Amino acid sequence: MRIAKGEWTSEKLKHLFQQYFDSDQVARLIKEYNLEVFDTAESVAKLEPLLTDAEFGDGIHEIARSWKGSDVFYYHMRFPNPFPGPFKGEN
Repeated sequence: MRIAKGEWTSEKLKHLFQQYFDSDQVARLIKEYNLEVFDTAESVAKLEPLLTDAEFGDGIHEIARSWKGSDVFYYHMRFPNPFPGPFKGEN
């Protein structure tokens, strides 16, 4: 519902990406997630894979960054990602 309420389009998303990534990274994200052209009616289906990947590891990294008082350890898998998408094959 939050994606749909944002009235996302491919142009709006590209503008957002350009604020945080260089042009090569923007092009790769758009290509790898098939975000070249979509309108608000397609936004949920188009953005769900990107947002799933973006949020997958965020929680544990945020906890580790915010921990105070001692060292924090978390696992980083050494096995490549087997799932389809732009990070397939990466650790």
